[in-house]
Amino acid sequence: MDKKKRFYQRNLRICYWDNDRSLINAIKANFESQLRLLPTSCSTVKISGLTDENLNPCDLLVISAIDVPDKGLLPWIQRIEAEVRRHQCIWIPALIFHSCDFSTLLEMINFSVQSNWYFDFISPDDHSSLPIRMSNLLKINDHLYELKRYHHQVSHLEKEVSALQAKLTAHLTRAEKNQGKILE
Repeated sequence: MDKKKRFYQRNLRICYWDNDRSLINAIKANFESQLRLLPTSCSTVKISGLTDENLNPCDLLVISAIDVPDKGLLPWIQRIEAEVRRHQCIWIPALIFHSCDFSTLLEMINFSVQSNWYFDFISPDDHSSLPIRMSNLLKINDHLYELKRYHHQVSHLEKEVSALQAKLTAHLTRAEKNQGKILE
């Protein structure tokens, strides 16, 4: 089965984390209703944070962060990224529901480039790009897991090569000793 078919036929698990559950408004309710409209191949699970036992397995993390002020957004993202690293969830990309201006996003460029975590923002003012942003992050997730599988395969092959080298060295050493005995 080719990769494209496998991607579309698998069940996707999306974890939704509401950063401030006490905040209830029409914007957040509308966004959550759009999450419920996702195809049946996507199951959405609500989680309480990155320590939630329901987080794994997860193909995409969706975070509602509309309560985070623009001035505190970069430190907040840095804390989230540190948590992601600590809980070894760096493979899970995130879509962050937050309205921020262009200058705030510009301030994040250095962090975003240096970070090993993939994330994107979607504005509460316009979620029309939600399906495309989610599918792009899901494809990134697939690529990351493919790289992770390659890493494990390469590590396994490196161990096998080292074991074969050790055996070869042992055989060559014995052969040299035997060759020396024959020449004596």
